[in-house]
Amino acid sequence: MPYSKCPICGQTSHLNVSDPASWCAERYPHLPFGGLVPARCFYCFVTIESGDDILIRAHFTDHPDFAAVGARGTVTEIVSTDDGGLYYCKLDGGDDVFVRGELRKPHDNE
Repeated sequence: MPYSKCPICGQTSHLNVSDPASWCAERYPHLPFGGLVPARCFYCFVTIESGDDILIRAHFTDHPDFAAVGARGTVTEIVSTDDGGLYYCKLDGGDDVFVRGELRKPHDNE
């Protein structure tokens, strides 16, 4: 089965395809069968927009204590360029800025 690495957060995931050899040959003919391919992970393929509720899922840089992993908040603004985006978030305790791979939308039961 093929495996992917998310180019946003770096998480490695298993891809569920019916014919792995054909899938790999069609999409990545220059890679050996079973080579790691780029694909957004389960958390990163979902679009996050201004006004969305979020959870802090990881830290790639330093953040204040109120922005701990697992903290909830709301996206107040997204500033995007060709280099990527910054997500300005309101959390209990204050505001902070994150990159996409540090955030995820909460599940319905969270």
